[in-house]
Amino acid sequence: MFFWGYCLFEVPSNIALARFGARVWIARIMVMWGAASLAMAWVWSPESYYVLRFLLGVAEAGFVPGVIYYFRLWFPERYNNRMIGLFLLANPLSALIGNPLSGLLLQMDGILGMKGWQWLFIIESVPTILFGIVIFLLLPNSPRAVNWLAPAEKEWLENTLERERIARQGIKSESVAGVLLSARIWVLSSIYLGIVIGIYGVGFFLPQIVKEFGLSTASVGRRASSTSAQATIPSRSSWPSDASRPRSVGGQPAISRRCSASDGQQSPLPLIPQVKP
Repeated sequence: MFFWGYCLFEVPSNIALARFGARVWIARIMVMWGAASLAMAWVWSPESYYVLRFLLGVAEAGFVPGVIYYFRLWFPERYNNRMIGLFLLANPLSALIGNPLSGLLLQMDGILGMKGWQWLFIIESVPTILFGIVIFLLLPNSPRAVNWLAPAEKEWLENTLERERIARQGIKSESVAGVLLSARIWVLSSIYLGIVIGIYGVGFFLPQIVKEFGLSTASVGRRASSTSAQATIPSRSSWPSDASRPRSVGGQPAISRRCSASDGQQSPLPLIPQVKP
């Protein structure tokens, strides 16, 4: 149910992101994401569980494209991969910290009359809501809105981003049919599907497999986090990619550079070329 909500609302969320701005939309996603996760602590039936999982997918949809779109407002192309790599590094790091923490929270059975799994949802959801509020209040919309950059630095950054935006305007657009019939899109989508299946397969089932060894709940969390430490290594490959810039396929710019919105800026859909209405 989570993925139904996520897939159905991914594109609408990206469209809303472009309309309302990254700061407002990322804050909205985090607050609703945390609220839906918090509500999981009080599910009362299978039906309520399914509804909340669907709403969790709806809330989360558009978060990663939103962050990548926000990066494009701040960083020139030569810094793109390393910044996205650092952002994606948060995923294994959160599991490295979150798995042992979750094991400890599950042992809070009986406190205030609630189960350990309820405390897990409560304690891990509230910070997400609070950070969403902080982002709405403090996250600047653009470099021009900050006072920690000198006027010359702002001018250089804005001129650099504008030159790159103009350069992207000459990139060929695709129709909806062209995108759906593109062999490259299907190949890349299939590759990413395999990656996601592996990530979720390990995330969902590794703790259960480790539990079969007779370990305590806290020990399961610590053991399951070991794979996350190894997953942080590939994220560093973004740095040499920015240095050598190997982003072409058959002499054509990589898809991530072909993704331009109608105003010439980077599309919040990082793997889909511009679609004509």
